[in-house]
Amino acid sequence: MTTEGIIEILTDMGVDTDDIDDSSSMRETLGLDSTEMVELRLEIKEKYGVVLDFAAQPDFTVGELAALVSGGHTVRAE
Repeated sequence: MTTEGIIEILTDMGVDTDDIDDSSSMRETLGLDSTEMVELRLEIKEKYGVVLDFAAQPDFTVGELAALVSGGHTVRAE
């Protein structure tokens, strides 16, 4: 369920669904810039209540994000 939610957020942001799978990385594969990463972080926080700090880990795959969100993990820089 969470993977589909992440994909929904990404497609709402204008990412082509054909480019998205579990191994797609936000920056490298999907080409999200820093502004889009902030938008993604805010959408995840709003939808799932999970706070992600992309300074702690600058890139995530769809699968990694789904696992973090479904586990309710908050990821912040140390």
